[in-house]
Amino acid sequence: MSDLITRVSLPLKRRQITVKAVTDLTPTLRRITLTGDDLADFSSPGADDHIKLFFTPLDGSDLIGRDYTPRTFRPDVLELDLDFVLHERGIATTWARKANVGDELLIGGPRGSTLVKYEFDEYLLVADDAALPALARRLEELPAGVKVITLVEVQSAAHQLPLSSAATLTLRWLHRGDAAPGTTTLLRDAVAEWKTPSGTAFVWVGAERKAALGIKENLLARGLDAETMRVTAYWTNDRAEPSQLE
Repeated sequence: MSDLITRVSLPLKRRQITVKAVTDLTPTLRRITLTGDDLADFSSPGADDHIKLFFTPLDGSDLIGRDYTPRTFRPDVLELDLDFVLHERGIATTWARKANVGDELLIGGPRGSTLVKYEFDEYLLVADDAALPALARRLEELPAGVKVITLVEVQSAAHQLPLSSAATLTLRWLHRGDAAPGTTTLLRDAVAEWKTPSGTAFVWVGAERKAALGIKENLLARGLDAETMRVTAYWTNDRAEPSQLE
């Protein structure tokens, strides 16, 4: 399967860009559109790429970096959309809540991309709120004729996003209600109910660390190939920085 999933390296560069627009997509998801000449050579070929955003702490100490998915890049007008989940705390959330047109942001990367060919028989995409931007981007990039099962956990119907795809899409929203994010078994239970296809399958998971690990353990126990899944811990209860689960 190595020919269906490849990793490419990209030149690592820092860019200073400026807020052009701020749009609330749901009660807890804010899109910030950034622009600037530094985006002239920006590239993000992978649906779940991460770029590093650099923030200055209130005490003026060293910059703090947080990883975010480039939601949409429009090279013709040098515009980059980033979607921020508005957590209760965190330096990135604080910046996003206060962001205004004209504010500047330093970004770096992406340093590389994982590219998945659309030649599997079925795709299982699993996400919580934090991974929703990457999931939405991957759905948009899937071609017609591809079968994809999508499981998404959010708080309520008010937190759902319109998701579009040319693929043959089965979409299931899972509402956790008043439960705190990262504390339910909704995603793990839904994945456990998924019927593995007789042919090839690619699995992509973006969720809270414990949930992501539990899902991966379930899939491996059912005989799925670790080489054809990509499981990422997008956050823990005290941190909002993605880290790849090997």
